[in-house]
Amino acid sequence: MAFLSSSASSSSSRALRPDAGQKNRPNVKAAQALAKQKSLEKKAKNYKLPLGELALFTQQLASLLNAGLPLVQCLEALQDQTEDPCFRIIIRDVRLDISSGNSFSTAVKKFPKSFPSLFISMVEAGEASGALSEILAKVAGYFESSVKLTKKVKSAMTYPIAVIGLAIALVNVLLIFVIPVFADMFKDFGAKLPAPTQMLIDLSNFLKHYFFYLLIGCYGIYWGVSKFIATPRGRRLKDEGLVKAPIFGNLIHNRGFAAPTPP
Repeated sequence: MAFLSSSASSSSSRALRPDAGQKNRPNVKAAQALAKQKSLEKKAKNYKLPLGELALFTQQLASLLNAGLPLVQCLEALQDQTEDPCFRIIIRDVRLDISSGNSFSTAVKKFPKSFPSLFISMVEAGEASGALSEILAKVAGYFESSVKLTKKVKSAMTYPIAVIGLAIALVNVLLIFVIPVFADMFKDFGAKLPAPTQMLIDLSNFLKHYFFYLLIGCYGIYWGVSKFIATPRGRRLKDEGLVKAPIFGNLIHNRGFAAPTPP
C-alpha cells in the first residue's frame, strides 16, 4: 500500500509539472515582448525616418484633418495603420504629448531625426494660421517631388559609379596579381627597365605588401571625414566641394535648381 501511495504521488507530481511549465511560458513571452518594446522605444528616439514614409504620413494626415477629424484621432488611426514599429512608437509618443496639452509642433520637435526642420516650421505656420491641413498637403507634395527627384538622380548616377568601381577593382587585380608575374619575367632578362615600367612594378609591390594596411587607413580616413562632416563647418565645406567638383558639380548644382520650392 505504501508503494502504491508513493507511486500515485509521484505520478500526480509528474502530472503537475507540465502545468507549471505552461504557466511559465506566458511569463517568458511577456518578458520578451517587453524587452523588444523597450528596445524599439530606445531606437525610436534617434530613428531617421525615410522621406518617402514621411511624405505618405503627411499626405494621410492632411487628408484626415481635411475630413474634419481631430488631430489626436488622426494620429491614432495612422498609428494603427503604420507598419514600421519604430515610427509607430514615434506617432504614439506624439499623440500622447498632444493629449497632455502640448502643441503638434512641440511634440514633433522631440524627434528631430524623424521630422526635418522644414516639417516642423510648416506645422508651426499651420497652427498659427489655422490652416494646418492645407499646409500639410503642400508639404506632402513637396516631399513627394523631392523623393522622385532623388530617385532620378540616383538612377542616373548608378551606371557611372558602377563603371568607376569596376575599373578600380580591375586595376587593383592587375597590380596585385598580374604585374608581379611580368616583374619576375623582366628580372630574368637582367635588362634595365624604363622608368614608367619600374614605377608600375614598384607600385605593384607596394600594394601587394601593404594592401590591408591601406584598407585600414582608408577606413580611418572615412571615419574621420564622416565625423567632421557631421559638424556645421564640415557640412558647409562638403557642400562647397560637391558644387565645385569637376564632373558631378554641375549635376548637383542643377539638382538644387530643379528641386521644388517649399510651400
